[in-house]
Amino acid sequence: MNCETANRIPITYILKRVYQCDPDRVRGSEAIYKSPNRDERTASLSVNRELNVWRDFGNGKGGKTIDLVCELSGVSVAGALLILSGVQPASIVFSSFSQPEHQPQFKINHVQPLQNAALIQ
Repeated sequence: MNCETANRIPITYILKRVYQCDPDRVRGSEAIYKSPNRDERTASLSVNRELNVWRDFGNGKGGKTIDLVCELSGVSVAGALLILSGVQPASIVFSSFSQPEHQPQFKINHVQPLQNAALIQ
């Protein structure tokens, strides 16, 4: 996964799947959340669902999907990409217009080392 693909994943999807957060309120294209990394009485994390950007009025930070994962998980961009690759909806790869409502069901049946020479190179 690259940064462009990661930033197309809806922030609301990541907040739900990775951080188990539901919005306190939704008004038009804006969803307001309590920050998952601090105790808040009043929700201060705003997500613009149309632009897929966030702004945390509690600490003044904001950005795109990768920025949010870096901030909330305390990881680098590479770490954020690893987290996001584990929750990437299959539909995001093919269309940036889709808004997944549920996490795809995948099951890993077997893991083995790469054997194809082209893939190894």
